[in-house]
Amino acid sequence: MNSFISKPYKLIGKIQYYDWGTKNENAFIPRLLGMEAETDLPYAEYWIGDHPKAPADILVEGKKQSLAEMIANYPKEILGKKVVKKFGKRLPFLLKVLSINRALSIQAHPDKKLAQILHQKDPQNYPDDNHKPEIAIAIDELSAVVGLKEINEIKNVFDYYEELYSLLDKKSAADLRSLISRSDDRLLKKIYSEIIFSNENSLKQCILSLTQKIIEKPNRTKIEQLFLDQYEIYGIDVGLISILLFNQVKLKSSEAIFTPAGIPHAYLKGNIIECMANSDNVVRAGLTKKYTDQKTLLEMLVLDNSRTFVNIEESENGKFYKTTAEEFEIVKLEMTKQKQIIQQKGINIILVVEGSVVISNSGFSINANRGDTILIPAAINNYLIEQIKNASIFLVRVPL
Repeated sequence: MNSFISKPYKLIGKIQYYDWGTKNENAFIPRLLGMEAETDLPYAEYWIGDHPKAPADILVEGKKQSLAEMIANYPKEILGKKVVKKFGKRLPFLLKVLSINRALSIQAHPDKKLAQILHQKDPQNYPDDNHKPEIAIAIDELSAVVGLKEINEIKNVFDYYEELYSLLDKKSAADLRSLISRSDDRLLKKIYSEIIFSNENSLKQCILSLTQKIIEKPNRTKIEQLFLDQYEIYGIDVGLISILLFNQVKLKSSEAIFTPAGIPHAYLKGNIIECMANSDNVVRAGLTKKYTDQKTLLEMLVLDNSRTFVNIEESENGKFYKTTAEEFEIVKLEMTKQKQIIQQKGINIILVVEGSVVISNSGFSINANRGDTILIPAAINNYLIEQIKNASIFLVRVPL
């Protein structure tokens, strides 16, 4: 390609196969992409971006080229001058589709400063130096646990599952038993720290006792069943305690949650659109066979769960998902009209989740069906989306 042509391009992402992904007839990602699922292969994530771990390809004149290389060669044309000035010659965000069959690890993400430190100290486990604020939008639904409960709710959990007190030192246990305040961040962090670094034997006895108690219950809650399910997979794992202490979240289609730096969380089940800063940094603290770093998670722990709120502004053109992230903004286009003109100041990436559309500008057009991803370079000031079949579309852009 000798010169860049300002027109829409099709992107081809990369599938990631993690053991928590959906399989066989339940595999959502193959259905989305219009392909057959291979037997017993867990289709967990579909990455759309230029992250070096799994960079997408761009179709240019029918041939695959590296999206990362295209951006490096034509940064201003593809990303836009403002985006390049602020973020450099790489895509600021990473778009994903996640299909979750069982719980992901208990995890949190570092802020920029900590990400740089972790990457410098341990590049094997922290592969890049960028932070990873992320939004999760339910395609159908999402079950998750997000953030520690408030201290009075934690007390209720401990009083109900008395075995948990055995993981605390005498003073912390006494302070929690006699708690009268609804807010005590110092005590809450101290309690969670003592749990995370529990004596191995104490943790084993506590989890075995809890497991037996839950098994014997005639009516279990969903969280209790999740506890048992994860115990079957991981055995004695401190992440099981986090399941009991975190807030339960249940999202319906199009609802969203945002996890900025330091908020511990674990997605449990569902199919979602996920977008984040262009990073793969994860600090894990349980329910995983991968590297865990409880010390770092505790140091970066954030207790203010109000930061997970997503402001969804609705208009006749769609739903605008507003967060504090500077790298991305998502719009779910509502194709109530047959045609919609989109104005843009920087790169747009469009993912068609249902139906089909035609995207066109200045004599160029491209068909986009279910599962297709289209890149609209910043050199295009506006373009037209024409609905062919009832469409559900997610548009990602950099807020400028």
